Amino acid sequence: MLIYIENAINLPGVFTYSYLLVLCGISLIVYFNNREKTYLYYALYTWVLSVYIFTKASMPDEIGKSYYNGVHYVFNYFIQIIFHCFYILFGINFLNIPDHFPRLAKQVYIYLVLLFGFSLVYYFLVLNGYFSISQYAFYFQAIFIPIHLVVSFYLIFKARKAHNRRYLLAGTLAFILFGIIATVESTKMASKTPDDLQPITYFFIGVVIESTTFALGLGLRIRDVYQEKLNVQKELSDAQVKLNREISEKLKHQETAFEAMARQNRIKELENNLYKLQNKVLRSQMNSHFLFNVLNSIKAFVIENNTTEAVSYLNKFAKFIRKILDGSMHETTSLAEELDILRLYLEIENMRLSNTLHICFKAEDGLDLHQVRIPSFLLQPFVENAVWHGLAESDTEKHLEITASAMEGGVRISITDNGISYGNSLKKKQNAGRHKSHGLKLITERVRQFNESHTTHIDFQITDREDGIRGTQVTVAILTRCL
Repeated sequence: MLIYIENAINLPGVFTYSYLLVLCGISLIVYFNNREKTYLYYALYTWVLSVYIFTKASMPDEIGKSYYNGVHYVFNYFIQIIFHCFYILFGINFLNIPDHFPRLAKQVYIYLVLLFGFSLVYYFLVLNGYFSISQYAFYFQAIFIPIHLVVSFYLIFKARKAHNRRYLLAGTLAFILFGIIATVESTKMASKTPDDLQPITYFFIGVVIESTTFALGLGLRIRDVYQEKLNVQKELSDAQVKLNREISEKLKHQETAFEAMARQNRIKELENNLYKLQNKVLRSQMNSHFLFNVLNSIKAFVIENNTTEAVSYLNKFAKFIRKILDGSMHETTSLAEELDILRLYLEIENMRLSNTLHICFKAEDGLDLHQVRIPSFLLQPFVENAVWHGLAESDTEKHLEITASAMEGGVRISITDNGISYGNSLKKKQNAGRHKSHGLKLITERVRQFNESHTTHIDFQITDREDGIRGTQVTVAILTRCL
């Protein structure tokens, strides 16, 4: 049987590096499923630390003598520098420091690159006889360790508001505490018997406690992300149920009002009320269809474990829903607000299309778009048609431009795309047996009723582009005195 150095066969050491390798494997599996760097750095940290512990616990006698008595023992210090670097990389990502303190994170990355570069060059100089192992040991113990401890605790202090900070702090303190105990106990080696607990075993205990504490923090991190997704989905579902209930109540109220109205003077009032309801129903229908499409996209992101895209998508969608609910009680909106909602809508749709749309908003200098009033969601159907009936069916690079410019007596809005063109779109609908556009008919009716009850006059036109580029151009003219 091979003879092992450092307390013969050190079973606690064998258990420790085996345990670390198991944690490393689990962390790599999680990383390859969600691609979050925190799990990769934890896997690298546990792997390098397991290599270091292997040299302390299970090195065969002949190799061990050559290693511990020769110049290659400097590797004992260099590998500790490596796993401490991975500890810092794991820590800053575990505490989300790049998100909350990007400048500090950049400075830490620079520090680690310089530290590793210097330590690597110094290591090779020792191997080639330019410096001694004792000099490298002095650098590690008197320079590297103090600086690294200050950096570590500063980062933990800086992220004191992070709810998972306690796991990193507890694991780090356990590692340091048992390391100190191991150092103190090593000074009493002369009085110890073979049956006594060896000093290196205290170090192994600290490593197991630290790595287990970090693993618990990572597990709770996964649980929190999953719970947050469930909460957001529930909020979206509740919002849709509330919206559907409001629509149902308003429809019932309108039906009751219709039955109570009398003759000509009451018919005019009914038309106005129906006009307002049509606007709200149009927005609500859009929200309903749009909501289910977005939920399906979020579901796809979750299935793919694409956490970053899912969270970004949910943030944009929540902001969009909030704007829709805030404006649902108003018959009209400002042109500025309408364009803001369109921008949000297009960002969401573009994510569904893998960001293949090139979107541009332009507004002529001097225009006060906040003073121009139009029916709520007047422009959205035009933009939706441009995306899904023009650009989505095009096999070229997709561009959509929305511009606002001044015209005599008002403002002109142009929605221009380079899709399959309006004429080709109509032909496809005719070939499919659905050449009648109910959406366009409803827009025409909304514009007519708006023009009858407001001083602002709106007109629109849909044509093929006339600049030699295939595509569609929608021109909406808003003639108003309130520029």
